[in-house]
Amino acid sequence: DKVDVRSGVISFASGAIAGICGTLVTYPCDLCRTIFAARGLFPIAASNVTWSHHTTHLVSKSQEDFQRRPPKTLQEFAHQLYIQKGVRGFFAGSAPAMLQIVPYMGLNFALHDLFVRWGESNVSGNAIISGIGGMGAGVISKFLVYPLDTVKKRLQAQAF
Repeated sequence: DKVDVRSGVISFASGAIAGICGTLVTYPCDLCRTIFAARGLFPIAASNVTWSHHTTHLVSKSQEDFQRRPPKTLQEFAHQLYIQKGVRGFFAGSAPAMLQIVPYMGLNFALHDLFVRWGESNVSGNAIISGIGGMGAGVISKFLVYPLDTVKKRLQAQAF
């Protein structure tokens, strides 16, 4: 049916646009989370470590080395990233994120619409159909675009 195809295309486009808008707004926080997870906090020597040349080196690190440690707070992260990379740094790795979110959210919306329309014509109970349709759409769309998520995370981790 032309109506079914048009509805699917509209759902896909709506999901893609919603995904792009949401990704652009939240991307700096996603980047921060990835950096924090990839870098962790700077290491602190254990109390049972024998004093050695390595320990002396750790203690004598310059102020510059201390400044390069991974940030501990969101504010510190934002400040360091802005100083190092400018505004563009907040969107490092965003191209793969956009390439990922368009098919992910587009498929999610379109499949949900398809499953709900199919379910309504075969079964009664709209809330259950919508829930099951949403679950199926989410699983299928995430499975199809998951490899792009790995690329995005690697680019984010290299950004800082």
